[in-house]
Amino acid sequence: MENISTEDLKILMEAGFLAANGGMIKHAQKIFEGVLAVRPDSEYAYIGQAVTLLAANQHDDAIKILRDEALRINPDCLQAKMILAMTLKMAGRGGECDRVVDQLHRSGDNAAKEFANSLFA
Repeated sequence: MENISTEDLKILMEAGFLAANGGMIKHAQKIFEGVLAVRPDSEYAYIGQAVTLLAANQHDDAIKILRDEALRINPDCLQAKMILAMTLKMAGRGGECDRVVDQLHRSGDNAAKEFANSLFA
């Protein structure tokens, strides 16, 4: 496995998110697969995959990746929890969303709390 710099990884992640948000689902998937190939322990690559699935309206698959992969690697990852809460809400799974929102409120992180509050604004 080749070593990749943190800066290059950041650029790849940004490109993947831009592709996903721009509807270039297959391109985004390939980018995040590449990131996972060089950083298999990166919860952020799994978050990227989940965002790609979310952009493709595959809510259940996105939820599974966030829970089974991103939060397995880092159970305290607020970014994964924020995307999970949003995805659960979009999927109509209110009770599950409420539990994740509660975790975000209890995190002590102001950005996480504001994000949680915005889900219900």
